[in-house]
Amino acid sequence: MAKGVLHRHFATVDDLLVALVEERITAIERRTATLHDAAGTGTVVGIVSRVLVETIDPVVIGIVGLAISRDSLRSRLPRRGLPVLPEVAGMLSAYLAAERGLGRISAGADPDVLARTLVGTGHLLLAGELGALPDAGAVAEVVESALVGALPGP
Repeated sequence: MAKGVLHRHFATVDDLLVALVEERITAIERRTATLHDAAGTGTVVGIVSRVLVETIDPVVIGIVGLAISRDSLRSRLPRRGLPVLPEVAGMLSAYLAAERGLGRISAGADPDVLARTLVGTGHLLLAGELGALPDAGAVAEVVESALVGALPGP
């Protein structure tokens, strides 16, 4: 994007980034309802894996990196901590709670803890922290490992 075009719509780069974060949060809020409706369909591991890959994409990874390094940006975001990732965790927590209600997640499992674990691990994995960007099978393997104690036995 040309600098002139940017400044026609946004006074600063931080204004652009704040708008981008707000757009991502709105999209996650919309997706939360549709994800809740997916409870009881497909496999829990498959759905969670797809959600992680689709929501923790390169743009979100970049936003998180910028927010960590730019106090001027972080101070303007809806949450003072990491952007977007808490909303992804909230979305997954709601989904996992719905699956728990259907008996596809163990009754004793804590959806909030599982969701935060999945988002933290997913962020590291999808950011290439383990050496390379993962394929779908690698994401599913990590999700299954994180959920193994919460998934009912055969």
